[in-house]
Amino acid sequence: MAKPLPKSTLQKKASAPPRKQEQFTQKEMAEALRESKGFVSAAARRLACDPLTVYNYMAKYPELVEIRKEAKEAEKDLAEMMLGKMIRDGNFPATCFYLKTQAKDRGYIERQEHELSGSASNPVKVTFKISRPHADDGV
Repeated sequence: MAKPLPKSTLQKKASAPPRKQEQFTQKEMAEALRESKGFVSAAARRLACDPLTVYNYMAKYPELVEIRKEAKEAEKDLAEMMLGKMIRDGNFPATCFYLKTQAKDRGYIERQEHELSGSASNPVKVTFKISRPHADDGV
């Protein structure tokens, strides 16, 4: 007749398998995201891991998603401040860029935009004429 197993052995067999230790702490991942300005591939390079690992951590720890968002917003703020400084320093291309993107309501637009409207009884007809450039046009 077989000798019964000790109770401690039975408990070990019934318990769940040990969890795999995470490669990085949540704090290390957060710091990498902050230092990389929220860019996942740069954070992965800092940690010497695959970008998928960073995405997996963000899926597991939602606060990392918020940290990434805050880092990206801070970088946008910096870019806007630098653009403002360039404008104040008289940088013409920076001024044009700002006006084209932020002052459309004042007529500063890159391209002509037209709104067309019609009705069922009076539809709008649009005709496009496409022509090939001539050899002497330099195209």
